Amino acid sequence: MTTARLPLFPLNAVLFPGLVLPLNVFEERYRAMMRELLKSDEDEPRRFVVVAIRDGRETAPTATGMPDTVAAAPPP
Repeated sequence: MTTARLPLFPLNAVLFPGLVLPLNVFEERYRAMMRELLKSDEDEPRRFVVVAIRDGRETAPTATGMPDTVAAAPPP
């Protein structure tokens, strides 16, 4: 078994294989990740993983199509 390390890119979206999603990479840590990927040989695949996230500081409080966590929370 081979273990590969791949950079992670959190995104509040679901991706489908074969479809193209243009990314606006503005955070410096992800811009640095892209620079590192672009340093690799053109003949080698430039791979990174897009991780779907529901909440956190990288997302809006409520994403389209996702349940509102504030409204869904039980009363205190």
